[in-house]
Amino acid sequence: MDNLTITYESKVIIQKRVKVFVLAIIVIFGLLGYRAAVTTMGMENVTNTNLMLIARTPHSLIKLQEHSEKMNLMINDIESLPLKDIRSAITETVALINLTTREIDAQYEAWIDLKAKMDSDGESFKELKGNLDTIKTLQSEEIKNLKKALDDVTAEEASTQFLSLLVSFVVGVFSSIAASLMYPSIKLRAKSTIEWIVKS
Repeated sequence: MDNLTITYESKVIIQKRVKVFVLAIIVIFGLLGYRAAVTTMGMENVTNTNLMLIARTPHSLIKLQEHSEKMNLMINDIESLPLKDIRSAITETVALINLTTREIDAQYEAWIDLKAKMDSDGESFKELKGNLDTIKTLQSEEIKNLKKALDDVTAEEASTQFLSLLVSFVVGVFSSIAASLMYPSIKLRAKSTIEWIVKS
């Protein structure tokens, strides 16, 4: 009687540990999914800002062009202008040139960031594609193992057979979940890269 109590208690402990383990795995996958979503959203905002910055004409160039026209008019009548007006025009010219330089530098930095992101996305895409191929291979191996286990049903005990099937099923489910989590990321990166190339 004492052995039955210990065996029953051991089963209860094992069942509780399995439940905790499964719950921990589900929580880990949930946190990884949340982290990927937050990271993707933040990177998308930076990319959109860089694209807008590159696509727009620097405002200072328009002002500099207008100022250049005023300067040409001043040059035609420079003898009659007071020194104060000439000094003011030169100061405004220098300020507009500095502003234009800063805007062009910002556009250049945005372009460098976008180019680095494109290179990084290309590498990530290749890596994720390789991971998907690996997962597909693992899934096909698990299917083969499952089929073999089903074929060997007559040779194995019922409990051993059930455990093998359960392990194969759990591995297959986790492989499918991992593939499902990776596929949208690959698709999103490929789509954003293609959209960026089309817009360029």
